[in-house]
Amino acid sequence: MNELHSQLKQLEKSEEILSENPHRFTLFPIQYPKLWEIYKKRLASSIWSVEQFDQIIRNDISKLSEICNSDHSFIKIILAFLVANCKQKTNLWGAFKDIQILEAKHFHGFRLAMKNIHYEMYCNLFEILTEETERSELIEKMINSTMKKSQYTKKWLNSDNLFSERLIGLVCIEQIFLSASFFSIFWLKKRGLMSALTISNDLIFRDEEFHSNFLYSLYSNLKHSKLPQTLVHSLVKEAVDIEKEFITSLPTELIELDRNSMYQYVEVVSDNILISFGYEKLFHTENQCSWIQDMLMNKSGFFWKIGLESYSSIPHFPTINNELKLDEDF
Repeated sequence: MNELHSQLKQLEKSEEILSENPHRFTLFPIQYPKLWEIYKKRLASSIWSVEQFDQIIRNDISKLSEICNSDHSFIKIILAFLVANCKQKTNLWGAFKDIQILEAKHFHGFRLAMKNIHYEMYCNLFEILTEETERSELIEKMINSTMKKSQYTKKWLNSDNLFSERLIGLVCIEQIFLSASFFSIFWLKKRGLMSALTISNDLIFRDEEFHSNFLYSLYSNLKHSKLPQTLVHSLVKEAVDIEKEFITSLPTELIELDRNSMYQYVEVVSDNILISFGYEKLFHTENQCSWIQDMLMNKSGFFWKIGLESYSSIPHFPTINNELKLDEDF
């Protein structure tokens, strides 16, 4: 494996997307049209802000007394994880400073702005649903319970690793390590709880999928240093095992959530990642969570489709006077 790593490291030097072009002085003409297309379509999709949820949040606050203690406790745990996770992931792109192409740099600038919105949204909801005296303890407990996720991040996003390893590792971190949280919030949505959390989750889910599709396309531009399938399978399985362990630690019984369904969902997500990178499935798990697929397809069929063709089916969210309208029935 060390010999293979050395060979691929040497081959990386000939990758165009990792090589500075001293003769490219302007953005145009676009040299990577597929990457630019994803970036422009992301810009054309609705850009949202936390302030647009003000009325929905007020409605949720007025109904807090209707939420049972077990639901409330679980929601606080999930939000504590999401707040801690967003803060820890702020500088992940620092591991990709070797990307030289302007199309990728443009996308990253926009992505960073959206990540800040995600973090603000989670923090806002966390402040509303928790008491000041319990916030630090909730966050600290969640950080301690996700140490393996942090270790995985440090292991695979280390700048000494191959660019291809870091790229696939990043998608695992941003997709597999959020699978349990997304699944839990979809379950809350199915039960009609916490509109602000569940609607913003749909939007964040969409944002994350745009980013992953960009990374899939970026990986396809590697001509010489793609990873062998055995290594990619190993990298993905490691992330899956960590996420399953995290699921086991969650008090899913509080909201009558079936852990086995969550395990299956993680495997389905992971197989979709592998296919999107051009590799064979690892788990071949049948998707038993059709209710999630149905909810997503109703408004944004982006996660369950693979490749650029999915973008044409992503609708704009309804707007009035160029403002995002979020009081519709999602």
